[in-house]
Amino acid sequence: MAIASVGVDVPRAIAQQVETEAIEAQNRSESDRNAEADRLFDQGTQHRDAEQFQEALQAFQQALIIYREIDDRLGESITLSAIGYVYLEDNQVQEALQTFQQALMIDQEIRDRLGEGISLRNIGDAYLEMEQYQQAIEFYQQALAIAQEVQEVQELNAGTFEPYILLNIGRAYDGLNDGTQAIEYFQRSLARVREINAPLMERAILSHVGYFYYDLEQYGQALEFTEQAVAIREEQENRDCILCRIGLLHRLGHIYEILNQHEQAMEIYEQTLSLARRINDPRWEGEILGGIARVYESLERYERALEFYQLSLEIARNENDTRVEGFVLSNISNVYFSLGNYSKSLEFSFLALEVLEQEETDGCISCIGRTLNRIGRIYNQLNQDDRAYEFYQQALIVARGIGDRLNEKQALSNLAELLAAQNQPELAIVLYKQSVNIIEEIRHGIRNLPLEQQESYVQSEANTYRQLADLLISQGRLGEAQQVLELLKLQELRDFTRSADVGGISTQLPLADVEQQMLDEFGTLTAFSQRLHECEQSQCAELSQLRDRLDARTIEFNNSIEQLRQTLRDRLAQDPGFLSSEALNSTAREIVTAEPGTVLVYPLVLEDKIRILLAIRSGENGVIFRAFESDVNQQELWQTVSEFRQQLGDTQNGIPTTDIATVQATAQQLYDWLIEPLQAELQGQEVQHLVFALDRSTRYIPMAALFDADRQQYLIEQYAVSTILAAELTDMSDRLSPNPADNPVLAMGVAMSVGGMPPLANVPTELNAIVQTGGTDSQGVFPGAEFLDRAFNFSALRDNLSGRRILHIATHAKFQSGRPEDSFLLSGDGEIRIGRIQTLVNYGLDDVHLVVLSACETAVGGPDESGIEIPGISYYFLQNGARSVLASLWLVNDPATSALMQQFYGNLAGGMTKAEALRQAQLSLLNGNAEASRADRSGDATVTAIDTRTGQPRSSLDVRHPYYWAPFILIGNGL
Repeated sequence: MAIASVGVDVPRAIAQQVETEAIEAQNRSESDRNAEADRLFDQGTQHRDAEQFQEALQAFQQALIIYREIDDRLGESITLSAIGYVYLEDNQVQEALQTFQQALMIDQEIRDRLGEGISLRNIGDAYLEMEQYQQAIEFYQQALAIAQEVQEVQELNAGTFEPYILLNIGRAYDGLNDGTQAIEYFQRSLARVREINAPLMERAILSHVGYFYYDLEQYGQALEFTEQAVAIREEQENRDCILCRIGLLHRLGHIYEILNQHEQAMEIYEQTLSLARRINDPRWEGEILGGIARVYESLERYERALEFYQLSLEIARNENDTRVEGFVLSNISNVYFSLGNYSKSLEFSFLALEVLEQEETDGCISCIGRTLNRIGRIYNQLNQDDRAYEFYQQALIVARGIGDRLNEKQALSNLAELLAAQNQPELAIVLYKQSVNIIEEIRHGIRNLPLEQQESYVQSEANTYRQLADLLISQGRLGEAQQVLELLKLQELRDFTRSADVGGISTQLPLADVEQQMLDEFGTLTAFSQRLHECEQSQCAELSQLRDRLDARTIEFNNSIEQLRQTLRDRLAQDPGFLSSEALNSTAREIVTAEPGTVLVYPLVLEDKIRILLAIRSGENGVIFRAFESDVNQQELWQTVSEFRQQLGDTQNGIPTTDIATVQATAQQLYDWLIEPLQAELQGQEVQHLVFALDRSTRYIPMAALFDADRQQYLIEQYAVSTILAAELTDMSDRLSPNPADNPVLAMGVAMSVGGMPPLANVPTELNAIVQTGGTDSQGVFPGAEFLDRAFNFSALRDNLSGRRILHIATHAKFQSGRPEDSFLLSGDGEIRIGRIQTLVNYGLDDVHLVVLSACETAVGGPDESGIEIPGISYYFLQNGARSVLASLWLVNDPATSALMQQFYGNLAGGMTKAEALRQAQLSLLNGNAEASRADRSGDATVTAIDTRTGQPRSSLDVRHPYYWAPFILIGNGL
């Protein structure tokens, strides 16, 4: 009534009230629905983080339905992106891509530039996962343009969107094998994240970059970036953070393990093991226990290795981790093989095969190939040749099936060794050649990559070359043997420098038509054997028939190979050099024809003998080869070399303590092994100069000091002596000018004590006697400049090198076996390491004809050491343009060195070749008529030592002992 009295339209008022209430209810409903969608989205995120992918998908899809019902386009796009990432993490990449594309369409419709950039990035991630790298880069570049356009990006941490994209563009270029572009984008990513000060994102990028280098086996860079990533810690670490840290530390430990830094590797692994146990992660625990076991195995502590492998194996089996189980079983087999327990090794090898065959990844198949090769080796040790052949052949088939070139070359080498032992040298040589050619092909494929990227590959390949050279010499195929010995020298330098670039362009060993036919016949039989093996595995109906056919084919193969062997023998009898490479033989010819009376000597140290190959001038420009043999095993040779070096190096107050007669007795034994077998040939050739391409422990021998007991002469009294790294690396195109004015010298030295090294008091006298600093200088013999003590630093070396023909460095230097970067030259302000020496190519090192390192030293390695560190250091000068290096095997009494150097330079100034100048300088000490100073050039003077404590002269030295004159070796061009 009252309402009516005021004239209100009651039905309309009620309708308006109902409509208002309905709108409010709808708003409340939409708000509730939005909250429900948000709750489901958060729930999906939690499931995704817990790797509960199906539950995550269910929650996200329910949230997506609600966002669509309430027309929340932004929520719809974000949820589609989340669903896409669940698909991506669950390896449903195609579904992920389609979902990301739906999100992108919405972002473009609602003009959400940030969302569009994120979706473009997500699509790039999908293509990256699909290994469609070019498409990934295209989408990443579009996303990057938006990231750079939208300055106020807020994702995870401020600004991390852009560095993330840069990182993944780098990863895509890595997938395209474009390492240069990959590294460029990695560097841009790292620089950008450091600009915005986002440490956790920085850690993620450092981790990725570290893994990039790790995956490429570029371990120095991997170590650097991984250590930086490990150094970034979170204040509060949850399980995910600890897992991230475990992954980084495990990789760090493995890098140390690869670099043979066992103590550091063990320390890191133990720290990582503690973290894995702290969060109760058995899979990581098992992986790390395996790493600890590998370290013990490397240290030859086999019982401890087995203990930790067993712990790792138990966890792998409990976790049903067949990948780790297979690897561990294979490693256990390897330990038992090292222990000589072949039955146990065989048992675990077959267990490993059984497990690994359940996995289909290339890594596991590659491990199968390695295991098959090991089983073959076991049967070979047990003298079961047929079984060994069978498993080597299976290893070859598996390797070829997945393009595993490393296992293929190993299987070929194993088969060749077996065939050689069965008196089938021609086929063995063909397979060895094929193995070497694979090594060379792989090297060619990686030679343009950075140094340490090549490290793992180049190690331990030399044995294949060595076995092939031995077999070729035994068959009288000496020209081919010389080629292989050259490749061996290059391979050993690759081992030392850990660079596949040594030797430049890859060299393939040629196969004659008849050898190619042998290889084809072998390949056909191998392929048929694979067919039979597959039938045996599946028990196919044709099994008996295939076995009959294989038996028939084997008989045909043997007959065919025998005919081809005879054809090859006949051809070699008519033309022994028809298989020799003209390119490689020409390098030997250049050396032996550069100066009359020159012979090139290749000792090849084998386990049970020494083979010696001579390259001798024939006619005007030809070269012929001769082969000899000494009956001494590798261990006995090393023991004698070690004894010889100890006798030469034992001193008291700079005076040798072993009498000359004792030294000569040991030197005679080495002479009898290395020179006596050649003497008849050498005497018939009027030889004046021996050039040695030394091998293994012979590199530790000062060849000039070998003693001929019959003639009562050292080798240096009969011949000028020099060495080469390899004929291919020796530039004989010119010689040092006989005119001193044409040979400007840069002389640098350290007389004072630096870095705990003792002073070299005679260095100033040595430099003054070499360098003619002005027109009135009556001491020096070559024009140039000298830098002493603190004036000698790397900058002075670099900035004064251009235009010099001689570089003389009188300072402490150490040649270290193992990692070459541990070797150094000592300047007035510290060590100059290999990396800096390599940069000298940019500053005129290629002008230098002679580098002299007058105070070097190196220790004698073990019986299996190659001794390559001695010529190896010279390689860093020679590869960058210097023609020759004069160095010392041990640190010689300072005044004696000074006297020899003065005599050497005087001889050079008189027009002698470098080899003859060194010979005459050594003879001057040997004969006791060396000059210690050159105030005038008439008459002889004794060598007088300076007391480093008082600066006063001490008594004269009897420098006839080989300790004083023998250590100096000339490497490279001896002209």
